Amino acid sequence: MNGFLVLLPTTLPQEKWTPILGGKGRGLQELASIGAPVPSTVVLKADAYRAHIALPIISATMPKKYPLPEPLTSEQAARIRAAIDSAPLPEEVESAIADVATLLPAQCYAVRSSSVDEDSPFASHAGQHDSFLKVAPTGLSEAVRHVYASLWSDRALAYRSAVSRGSREPAMAVVIQPMVAADAAGVLFTRDPINGDSQMLIEAVQGLGDALVSGRVTPARYAVDSADYRLLGTAVPVGGTAPLNEDDVSRLAWLGADMENRLGRPLDIEWALAGGEFFILQARPITATPAALPADRQIWTRINAAEVMPDVVTPATWSLVDRVVREMFTHFLRDLGFELGDNPVAGRQYGRVYLNLNTFTACAKRIPGLGEDGLADMFGGDPAAAKALARIHVPDGDLPELEGGKLGFYLRMPGSLLKFLFFGEKKGRAILARLKEKMDAEVSEPIDGLTTRELALKIADLGVNLRMDKETLDLLGLGRATDGMFYGACKRWFGAEGHSIASSLLAGLGGNDNARAGVELYRLAKMTVGDTDLRRAVLAARSFAEFAREWANLDSGKAFVRAFDIFLMKYGHHCRGELELMNPRWSETPDYVLSMIQSYVQGLPENDFIARYSKAGERRLVRERSAKAKLRNPFKRLVFVFLLRKAQKLAPMRESAKSELVRLAARLREIMIALGDRLVAEGKLSARDDVFFLTLEEGCQAAWGEMSVPAAQKLISGRRAEYEGFLEVSPPDFIVCGRVPGGEPTETGTGDGLLRGVAINPGVVTGVARVIMRESSERLRSGEILVMPFADPGWTPYFLNASAIVMEQGGILSHGSVVAREFGIPAVANVPGATTIIRSGQFLRVDGSAGTVEILPKGWYGG
Repeated sequence: MNGFLVLLPTTLPQEKWTPILGGKGRGLQELASIGAPVPSTVVLKADAYRAHIALPIISATMPKKYPLPEPLTSEQAARIRAAIDSAPLPEEVESAIADVATLLPAQCYAVRSSSVDEDSPFASHAGQHDSFLKVAPTGLSEAVRHVYASLWSDRALAYRSAVSRGSREPAMAVVIQPMVAADAAGVLFTRDPINGDSQMLIEAVQGLGDALVSGRVTPARYAVDSADYRLLGTAVPVGGTAPLNEDDVSRLAWLGADMENRLGRPLDIEWALAGGEFFILQARPITATPAALPADRQIWTRINAAEVMPDVVTPATWSLVDRVVREMFTHFLRDLGFELGDNPVAGRQYGRVYLNLNTFTACAKRIPGLGEDGLADMFGGDPAAAKALARIHVPDGDLPELEGGKLGFYLRMPGSLLKFLFFGEKKGRAILARLKEKMDAEVSEPIDGLTTRELALKIADLGVNLRMDKETLDLLGLGRATDGMFYGACKRWFGAEGHSIASSLLAGLGGNDNARAGVELYRLAKMTVGDTDLRRAVLAARSFAEFAREWANLDSGKAFVRAFDIFLMKYGHHCRGELELMNPRWSETPDYVLSMIQSYVQGLPENDFIARYSKAGERRLVRERSAKAKLRNPFKRLVFVFLLRKAQKLAPMRESAKSELVRLAARLREIMIALGDRLVAEGKLSARDDVFFLTLEEGCQAAWGEMSVPAAQKLISGRRAEYEGFLEVSPPDFIVCGRVPGGEPTETGTGDGLLRGVAINPGVVTGVARVIMRESSERLRSGEILVMPFADPGWTPYFLNASAIVMEQGGILSHGSVVAREFGIPAVANVPGATTIIRSGQFLRVDGSAGTVEILPKGWYGG
């Protein structure tokens, strides 16, 4: 056999396993040596990698000494990857790879990374390096080069820096196996990876397991008693089938327990089921233990973050959001006497924004009166959030240190309390006026005549050097805190109907810029009432440009076009996912805005939203008197009125302040688009939107000539591919120690046939469902029930025709909830799987007081 190949099991001494076979190879060698059902396996030794990188064309790009004097830059790493991937493998390595087909004949293979640092008891390196499935024999050499190159990816470098500080030279072995034609595949945890208890957890999908590991599908989950391998519970995704039967589960659990007993440690096992037989593809130590390094024990959640930024974020957007979130959190903590330090607040997982549960738990446990039981209050205070968070426990040993303590809290508390008590409407309006004046001045400055360098300086000023003033942060933070306190008081004093009462008392307030945008859009539709020709022309228009050409010289058409232009000037900064800088704004998509108007015109004059909205204030006053009458305790009534008035004044201003910050994002986008066009003209970028796949700092460097064109294009190409890949992933709510936790998913269905969520705004509505996944030209007909994944201000136009709203995400303080309350629309949020379970055309009964959604049976016609 070629000296670079090892056929498992091998007779190599145990101390040689890791240096020669790498982590995966060592793990498979251990499994094969105890008789576990491992597929036939060969390992291309780490020495083959060393022979490859010794080639002059590659060695010239490599670090010269270890420990690294300083971390490698992305540009340096990109040069290393390009050299490794493009250089032909040495002749003796190619010969070894050619022998694979002789040793293990197969039509296709799995080619897996096996770093010599991988899967120690202290660090898993899971997902840091690339592996490839269904590789033809002729493609093995190329796959091996790709695996070698992944050792120098940005994510692998960052992980090594955290674990070993770049103290030793890395190396890579490669595991090669014939593909197992899996009927089902997945992972088995022989101990609960979250709590470390003795319950086993199995996750399974149909077919190959790569879809599970990458997060593209939601697995079926099985809880198993580790004492007798008895199935304790099964959770199957909505609309899915169970990949394993009860006998399969018991056999797999017994196999996992036997492997754990023989190897003497809890295991995270990847398995496949083919032809009724189980195969073990990999087994590594469960790293979520007290011995694990802190970097491996981070827990991330999308709760709350998914409401604000549900989609994959571009590098440009992330470089802005990361800075802003950290700045806001630092400000709020300082008011409580704590310093955040270097502890993480937000991060990216599956390309989306996640929040760090370790840091949030540390804050909750150090704030007197809050504690871990009050953690949900930091995530919006929703019952659904509280239930989800209760599943995850962060051990005290995994909590980061925060500067400050109870003494600092008590010293700061009087000042913070006074700020809360005396922060009223007058101060809020002054802050909002200053913020609006600042943004008016910014957007009024022309950019047409700016040079490339000046455009980059503008981006640096707005994005890279962004610092929000403390008063704006106070308006945002105290407004949300007031809402939370008001809802909490109503829940304590009014019981089960507390949330519904609180919501009804915040309806029809006016003064909310985001809601005002919807009202103004509807007024455009009302201009057609009584003007038959204008109505016909608006409904027939295929584009706004076409309408403007044909009607701009006629009186009624001229007024409509002028009002349309004014609307875009005032509210054109909105769009779906409006914090994402790459997303086009309403001002850039007038045809979309026109399509919304057309949907309103079709319902007029019978369904007049503005007439309904005008009555929301009257209903609010009636409900307010009723609520106060229920509070016979004068002290409670006094506190209730204080919190109510404060919430009614601050809530609209908080939303308006957020709208001004969205104007900043829209302005930043405008400048970046101009810079992108300029860099395309200068030959530095291939397309204008390439600029969004560089961070704001990198975009400036590219404009100033501080980043070479090949380096920029290499970064953009890799990040765009990663971005597009993440678009297909269904992200989990939690990621624990780099893995998606097992256990039961959030409950959606109930025994009474209802879908349950968070009650947002009271009222019971029966009607036809319209499921809309993305802001588009799709219309919501008047009176339909809007079923949607989430809501930000870009969705507001859809609300105006809706008789009720159902959202998959969101809570009582999310944007969609605020607008639904303002408009007085019955709504239920946080209904997992709503857009999958419900189909357009089905009849629904939505109860915004109980937080339930009922799908009525086919053939239902009323009542």
